[in-house]
Amino acid sequence: MKILILFFLVSCAAPLYRENPNSKSDIDRFVRQCSLPIFIGSDVNLTKEMANIVSNSADHWNNITGMHLFVNLGSVNQEQSTINDAFVLVRMEKGFSMKNHIHAITNYKFDDRGCMHYTVVTLNPDHFYRGNDFLRTILRHEFGHVLGLGHIEEMFTFKKIMHPHIGMSYNHPVSVSEYETEAVKIIYAR
Repeated sequence: MKILILFFLVSCAAPLYRENPNSKSDIDRFVRQCSLPIFIGSDVNLTKEMANIVSNSADHWNNITGMHLFVNLGSVNQEQSTINDAFVLVRMEKGFSMKNHIHAITNYKFDDRGCMHYTVVTLNPDHFYRGNDFLRTILRHEFGHVLGLGHIEEMFTFKKIMHPHIGMSYNHPVSVSEYETEAVKIIYAR
């Protein structure tokens, strides 16, 4: 059992980072925020209901880990943002032209230290019909990436928030598991 847990923590602590989602080449990079808390803003074009789901999803990570990981800034205009470090913008983009069944994507920009500086989580509105609990699951998954967790592709992990096909789960919202919680605590141990 210890070997399986260690494998999980290593796979989460050193996630696969894809600089360009359309690129064929992957870059292995340790992805981590250099400072906490991480500030989250909802694009001004998101509805109030959607902004509440963003806030709820960030609060879920805070509550489950017992850590102060995220601070919700509410509605933010991307062009007027003046935050210099550890900022995440959640937005929606129509005409998502990526592979089928892609619910969201997280893109990072790094600073000179190699830390995530500015992150954009883009939601695919084509899947909004699946309901608010489904969207909470998708945002929890994307915020896991923001924290530095990679996908868990082990068998029988469909109920883990970092499974690459978490949207296929039938029970939403999916909560962050004990193993994912411990992985975040290890990454951000002070």
